[in-house]
This record gives sequence, structure tokens and C-alpha cells, in this order.
Amino acid sequence: MEKSVWKTVTYRRKKQSKNYKKEESKSCSPDRNNSENHNVLIGKYFNDQMQRNKLKQIKISKKPDRKEYMKLYKQKQRECLEYKEKDKHYSLKSKRTARQSEDYRQKDRECNLKSMKTARQSED
Repeated sequence: MEKSVWKTVTYRRKKQSKNYKKEESKSCSPDRNNSENHNVLIGKYFNDQMQRNKLKQIKISKKPDRKEYMKLYKQKQRECLEYKEKDKHYSLKSKRTARQSEDYRQKDRECNLKSMKTARQSED
């Protein structure tokens, strides 16, 4: 049964291919209209290519710089509440670790002493 189905399919293909060849031979006859159509199509093709090129240039010129993009991105991100909370958390964490170091303690003491001296001088 499968062979008969296969034969019908191939028979249809052969039949279609014969008709297609006949139509093709009719359409390819050398006419003036045909050569004029080719010239018109070539002209349309080049016009289309020029328009596509212009669109490409417009799209490229509209693309923002990386710096501007990152600047806007960071501004939007800073406005977000989640980002603010994370930033506070990280800053507190870094301050804690900084206070534990001896260098920070010495600088903090020096700043306190300077501020105390200036406060005493301004009282006099």
C-alpha cells in the first residue's frame, strides 16, 4: 500500500515539474517589456539599498555613548529603595571594619585632638 502512495506522490511531482517548465519557457522569451522590467527592478533595488543604508546610519547615530548610558543607569539605580538599603548596609560594614584597624584609630584621635584645640582657641 505504501508503494502505491509513493507512486502517486512521484507522479504528481513529475506532472507539476512538466507544467512548471512550460510556464518558465513562456515567461523567459526575449521581449522589450522583459528588459524594461529588469531595468526597473534594478533601479528599485538600488533605491531600496540607499534607504536601508540611511536607516542604518540613523539607528547608529541614535545609540547613546557608554558613559551617558551608565550615568543614566546609575542615577535610576540610586533612586531605587533596594539599592539605597544595600548601599547603607555596605557603607556601615566598611565603617565597622575601618574602625577596627589601628590606622583609622590613630587618624581619628588626631582629628579629635585638632578639633579640641581649635575649640579651646575659639573660646579664648
